[in-house]
Amino acid sequence: MSNIIKFAVLGFAISTLLVLFVGQLGWLKGKSPIPLGVQDHKLSPAYYGRENSVNSQTPQDPDKAYHAIEPISFSDSPNDVIVRLKERASTLNCRLVEEQGYYLRFECQSRLLKFIDDLEFLIFPEESLIHVRSASRLGQKDFGINRQRVESFRH
Repeated sequence: MSNIIKFAVLGFAISTLLVLFVGQLGWLKGKSPIPLGVQDHKLSPAYYGRENSVNSQTPQDPDKAYHAIEPISFSDSPNDVIVRLKERASTLNCRLVEEQGYYLRFECQSRLLKFIDDLEFLIFPEESLIHVRSASRLGQKDFGINRQRVESFRH
């Protein structure tokens, strides 16, 4: 019986090291399964059916409750808001990959396995609101990481 345990522990250790190695090579970055950006004043939808994304423009629907998150309100000028969003994103290991007017898109990379999540902001100055979408590219669950990331911009 102890040989079985030794092999199980060895197998687990090898699997863990392999995943870490693959992550460091960048093979876990993934690609967004849907086009990103703004169409008709809306961000791309959340990945319905997978618990790995949030979107402040998610329709009010009990089946989509996991994905719904409130937009972020602001009282500063839109330009000041853009500066603050960029500053905060940089502290979260996110890099700006697209900026068009009041739209910002970041790629946020996890430190250990190098997973990439897409983070998008769309500022509506007339409403003093920032709509936001954060989504993991890989996996079925994000264990609340995207929601936590968005909430960190609220403060």
